[in-house]
Amino acid sequence: MTANKQLNQAILCHQAEKFQEAEALYQQILKTDPNHFAALDLLGILLAQKGDYPTAITYFQKALTINPQSENCLNHLGNAYKHLKQYDHAIEQFKAALAINSQYAEAYNNLGTVYLLQNQLHDAILVFTKAIELSPQYVDAYLNLANSYLQQENLPQAKTHYLNALEQDPNCIQALYHLGNIAYEEEEISDAIAHYYNALQIYPSFLECHLNLGAAYLKKSDSKLAIMQFNQVLQLDSDNHLAHENLAAVYLTKKQYDIASKHYYYLLTKDPNNYHLHFSLGFAFMEQRKWESALPHCIKATEIQPENTDAHQNLARVYLKLRQKEEAIQHYKIILHLKPNSPEIEYILTALEEKQKVSEAPAEYIKALFDHYAEDFDKDLLERLNYKVPESLYQLLMGDIGNKENLVALDLGCGTGLCAKQFRSHCETLVGIDLSEKMIDICRRKALYDALYVNDINATMTLLKTSFDLILAADVFEYIGDLSKTFETAYSKLKKEGLFAFSIESNDEIPYKLETTGRFTHSQDYIRELAKEKNFAIITDRKISLRMQENKEVMGRIFILQPI
Repeated sequence: MTANKQLNQAILCHQAEKFQEAEALYQQILKTDPNHFAALDLLGILLAQKGDYPTAITYFQKALTINPQSENCLNHLGNAYKHLKQYDHAIEQFKAALAINSQYAEAYNNLGTVYLLQNQLHDAILVFTKAIELSPQYVDAYLNLANSYLQQENLPQAKTHYLNALEQDPNCIQALYHLGNIAYEEEEISDAIAHYYNALQIYPSFLECHLNLGAAYLKKSDSKLAIMQFNQVLQLDSDNHLAHENLAAVYLTKKQYDIASKHYYYLLTKDPNNYHLHFSLGFAFMEQRKWESALPHCIKATEIQPENTDAHQNLARVYLKLRQKEEAIQHYKIILHLKPNSPEIEYILTALEEKQKVSEAPAEYIKALFDHYAEDFDKDLLERLNYKVPESLYQLLMGDIGNKENLVALDLGCGTGLCAKQFRSHCETLVGIDLSEKMIDICRRKALYDALYVNDINATMTLLKTSFDLILAADVFEYIGDLSKTFETAYSKLKKEGLFAFSIESNDEIPYKLETTGRFTHSQDYIRELAKEKNFAIITDRKISLRMQENKEVMGRIFILQPI
């Protein structure tokens, strides 16, 4: 067989990726003719394709001793140096190729990739642009130019050149993928989804594209389609960390805690000291009130990040639920050390240690408590705690308000609007006040109030110019010990025949007391004396069950007062 026939046969094997056969044929040619330029160059290319760059370089260098003016061989040698991260040598070879052939678009493109790898973005952009000028249909050059602008965070220019690449090759998945990412960054989520979807039609196994498409569906609040994408990733790569993490987070948000926990536990087998995983598992068990299951994960989270106040706060809450008060106090003290002068934590410690007298809960404590509780508030109170206060207030007031439908009413600490549900039909105007923005958001969705204010109840009452027929306070005074100012302000805002109706949690000991629960209890005598002092007549004083707590009834009273 002649050398030319052997070379042609070697090239055919090479093109068919029969690398072992092709290499044997190239070596056979070189055994006969050690200076066969084409065999040396092609064998160097084959070895580079196999990842053996050092050996490839020796063959390119030998080929160049035979034909030092071969711009293609210089380009091949430059690429081998680039893969070995010997960037200076790579640049030298590409420039040598361009000195021989200044119209060599591929060498410009390859030179640009070295500049891009070294973050020399200005130089990269110049040579990629030159490559495109020489070869206007050069898809890789458009992609590389777009990548350079993307690295500069110049999204408009990056987008332009990805679109140029796509114009040359409608199946260019990298252009589609990056256009999806840019659309996602620009909050054009529908466009992002379309680009990711088109990329996956071409390359269904594109893991990053499935992940980003899932994230885009989450942005559109379509958790069902997001879950499908993340599960698709796991079908392709069952160990994919990001897919497991995203699925865990989605199921946690959907309150499907068992499924979320399975993903978190899987991830913990790979990364047993991951703070986020232990924190999230602890949270999932806390949400299910599985305090003993939550405990080891909450402890581990504080061990991994001992200065993370959120971890200590979760652990303190779990200890309280497990009636381990001293351990809870210890962690609240750690939080206060890490975050000094926190009114919320100081208040909790005051309640737990029972050492100081305070007159009301700080706004920060109330906001944090009810912002966290807002979404589950109605279901939790009505289904789990058998909460009865709004209904009891309504039943006791019916004899006083009868079938009136034109009341101007004020709901203090309105929460999610449980009182409004009872009283709306009797009100011409109903105003609500609450410190929790998230509770007020739920009220807005129910559309039961004519006006809503996120503020302190006393401050807001003082500012309102309206006089009211009815002021309600259901389960509000549990966060105010000294009710003197509230009674005064309510008196000033009531019409002459107006009614002030509220609940208290009872104690039989002292006027008011901050319990370890963080709630105030009040005595019947205190309310009676305060009513007299602030010029109210007591119309109703009724003992009731407020709610269930730890399978026990929590007793309180409902009072209805009227200005004298």
